[in-house]
Amino acid sequence: MSYIWSLEMGKPTGPTIIVPGRKVIALVLLVNSPPLVYSMLYFLSNGLLTNMLLAAEYNGYATQRKPLRVSWLKGQQRRTYYISLPYRYGFPLIIVSIVLHWLLSQNLFLVKINALDVHGNRTWYGSETACSFSMKAIFLTILVGTLAMATLIGLGFRHLRSAMPMASSCSAAISAACHPPPEDTGASLKPVKWGEIIKMQEAQSKSTDDRLSDDLSDDERLSADADYPHCSFTSREVVKPGRDIRYC
Repeated sequence: MSYIWSLEMGKPTGPTIIVPGRKVIALVLLVNSPPLVYSMLYFLSNGLLTNMLLAAEYNGYATQRKPLRVSWLKGQQRRTYYISLPYRYGFPLIIVSIVLHWLLSQNLFLVKINALDVHGNRTWYGSETACSFSMKAIFLTILVGTLAMATLIGLGFRHLRSAMPMASSCSAAISAACHPPPEDTGASLKPVKWGEIIKMQEAQSKSTDDRLSDDLSDDERLSADADYPHCSFTSREVVKPGRDIRYC
């Protein structure tokens, strides 16, 4: 182990030289295959992390009132993330990607072996093009990659903060959750929250403090009329949806 750790990355030694005498094109394809495989894994991991964080931010609208994220700001809206991920997740992901790409370039690399005669002149006899590997780089790549995958899996075990139905990036599900009351004009420009819509006649008959209580019984919500209540994003006050209530 001490011998392997003493070897420098990116510098070939006799025992680490492999597949000599092959064509240069074949060797180039061989040394570039690990970064290609990692690029595919990176896109898959990035997509998975993006979907998880998208679901978490969407779900957060049921517990906290906040403005929408858009590309061009209006009103109180917030700007979308420049790298499509929250910066506390996006920047570490970019740094890990850069480190892994560099380590992979040190795992397997192209070497040119030049033979010299007794006079120190270069000769074609004995000169070869080959590949070499670095055990230190391989070990560090496995270590960093394992930590990155363990972190991604650990994020997947985190629970969402509310029981809001998941929509992911489905436009139909998002559209179904965007039916505010007719009197709620310009809701998209204000901080919004998802929950059960309070009807105007109910809001006038009950005080706001009583109506916004999470302990409000489900039977009381349905006693006003036979219409099913519905949940939506709105800039007005909402209540927490009931567990045993049917919503339209």
